[in-house]
Amino acid sequence: MNALCISKDVLAEVESVRSSFRRFAPWPHWVVDDFLDPKSFSSMQEHLLLHSHEFRVLDGDDNKVHYCLLTESTVAQFFYSLDFYHFVRNLCGKDIDLNDKSMIQLRLANEEVPAFPRHHDFTPLGRSLVVILYVSPNWSPGCKGRLFLHRSSTAPLDSAVVVEPIANRLIAFYSDKKNWHSVEQVSGWERLTIISEWIVK
Repeated sequence: MNALCISKDVLAEVESVRSSFRRFAPWPHWVVDDFLDPKSFSSMQEHLLLHSHEFRVLDGDDNKVHYCLLTESTVAQFFYSLDFYHFVRNLCGKDIDLNDKSMIQLRLANEEVPAFPRHHDFTPLGRSLVVILYVSPNWSPGCKGRLFLHRSSTAPLDSAVVVEPIANRLIAFYSDKKNWHSVEQVSGWERLTIISEWIVK
């Protein structure tokens, strides 16, 4: 597959007007559609879908998170590259370091994986930025697998902001204790995502 590159429109926008990708409800986050150049993304998507991956589930994980470290050479090279690092840093406007405990992961959700209950991602490591890129094609509302952003730990579900897992959509948010979110179970579909966590200095 060809080398990956960020869409020129996205690069121009993030460098000139960082706030254009920023949303404020129910708490600050960023949504970047058509993140990768279309040809780059199609090539990566096809490559990841055609290859088998050795997904793991940690012992005792009730959420059954299926993950593997991203090792496909061309894909991994991009997500560990300075280009991606600079994009993420420019997006949030903070100095960051990749969390070397989780690295860059490929994750799979299918009908065997339960819904991920409401939670936040705060850890003793301190504040971090979670960055997710949706990979799988052909999402429709019946596929479910949506990300819900909640105002609080108890706010009604119908008040949540909904992020649909559309291919080539990138979302980023901080691991703050107030940033409650959940993920619904997929239906008749498989959701591949590339996820990374960046420690804010």
